[in-house]
Amino acid sequence: MDEAPRRSPYLPMILAWLVPGGGHLVIRRTWPGLVFALAIIPLFGAGLVLGGFENVSQERHPWLFVLQILAGAPAGIAALLTKTTVLTDPLPHRSVGDLFTCAAGLLNLVAIADVWARCTAGDPETRVAAPEPDGIESLVRTDSDDGRSAPPPTPAASPEARDV
Repeated sequence: MDEAPRRSPYLPMILAWLVPGGGHLVIRRTWPGLVFALAIIPLFGAGLVLGGFENVSQERHPWLFVLQILAGAPAGIAALLTKTTVLTDPLPHRSVGDLFTCAAGLLNLVAIADVWARCTAGDPETRVAAPEPDGIESLVRTDSDDGRSAPPPTPAASPEARDV
C-alpha cells in the first residue's frame, strides 16, 4: 500500500507555536486547529484579565514567563503591551491568572507536539491499526459459518444445585 509523502514538520511547528491552532491549519486539519485555538486563546486572555495585565513579563516573573511564552505570539504581544503596567492594588485572583496563562502555554505545547506527530506519523484519523497475529481475536474466534463468535457454553446444572 502506498503511503502519502510526509511533509516537513518544522514550518507547521513554528506556526503552531506562533499562532495557536495555526500549525494545524497549515497541514489542512481545520477542526483540531480550531479546537486548539478556541481553547488556548481565551484561556490566555482570561489569565491576563485575572492577573491584572501584569503577569506576562520576563522581568517581573521570569520562571512563569518560560511557560507563558509557549503560547507564542499572544504572550509576546502581551509582554510588549504590558511592559509598563504597574500593579497598584493587590489582586485576589492573580495566582489564578498566572495559572491560566501558564496552562495556555502548556496546552500550546501539546498542539505543537500534535502537529509534529501528524507530520511525521500521519493523521491518527486515517491510520489503520494492523491486526496483531494471534492476538485477542484468536481467543474468541470460532469455526462457525457466519464468522461471528458463539456465546460460551453454559455448564449444565447438577441435580444438587437444583435442590438448593
